[in-house]
Amino acid sequence: MLLNFELLRIVIALIGTAILAYQDHKTSFIEEKIVYAMIALGIILNLLTFDNQFILFSIGGGIVIGAIGYYLYRTGQFGLGDSLLFVGLHALLPFPVIEFAKYINVDPLVQSTLYVQIAQIVPFILSIVITASMLALVGSSTNYAHKIWKNKKPWQPNKIVLAVSTMVSVGFIFFWFKIKSAATEFSILQFAILAIVFAAVIFALSTRRQVMEEIIVKQLHVSEIEDEDILALENLDKQLIKEYKLEKVLTKNQVEKLKAIQQKTGKKTFPVYKNLPRFIPYVLASLIIHLLYLNAITLFIFL
Repeated sequence: MLLNFELLRIVIALIGTAILAYQDHKTSFIEEKIVYAMIALGIILNLLTFDNQFILFSIGGGIVIGAIGYYLYRTGQFGLGDSLLFVGLHALLPFPVIEFAKYINVDPLVQSTLYVQIAQIVPFILSIVITASMLALVGSSTNYAHKIWKNKKPWQPNKIVLAVSTMVSVGFIFFWFKIKSAATEFSILQFAILAIVFAAVIFALSTRRQVMEEIIVKQLHVSEIEDEDILALENLDKQLIKEYKLEKVLTKNQVEKLKAIQQKTGKKTFPVYKNLPRFIPYVLASLIIHLLYLNAITLFIFL
């Protein structure tokens, strides 16, 4: 039996996230009204449960997620819409959708009591974010590698970082399977997943500078800067940053400061992060996985 409006919550979460993923993929901008609607509907459904523990966890957790998300937004790690989406998903789905997953999934794994118990250890929204981040890492690394190849640029990795990250990755995979093989059989699928993720990690770490210089950071005129673009502070003079109190997120106030710098110094362009990964489509993919299997981290362990 689906409790606490679980099916309605799932439908709202899927539709809202799908719309935002489409917008993010097409324009990199999202309609924040949709996110606010998801948060509001989640809170209303939570209150209608009349379950004090449920309400406290969902609203209290949302406040914590919102605070962390706002910090990540102000430091340029996430867009404001992305951060609010996490609040909305937590408000709608504060706990794993156990009954729903069991109802639609005939996989014996999801019916396992041990699997369900382990799946509840990691907070549901945290597992969604972790999985989306791993998917985004693989997707963006593949995309940037393709762009470097397409631009006919030679791969220029940091050789020390490449060597160290490769050794650490191979060591982790070796010890993971050595420990796991004591209890279960060798899993080719699990090995393939680890190999893909660590290949993306190695590429991202060793080629970070090249990707930044050739693909992500663009020199833009003030008139070309869009609302909430991210300023590459590391590429600006420190004295200029200190004098004008420049921040990463280019709000209207920050853009006015760039105009003032332009008038005073004659500087025509500023380094801005463009071609950043579209994150919300990966959140949608992660959400679907978690609706089917409760927790991707647990699923990986049981593969």
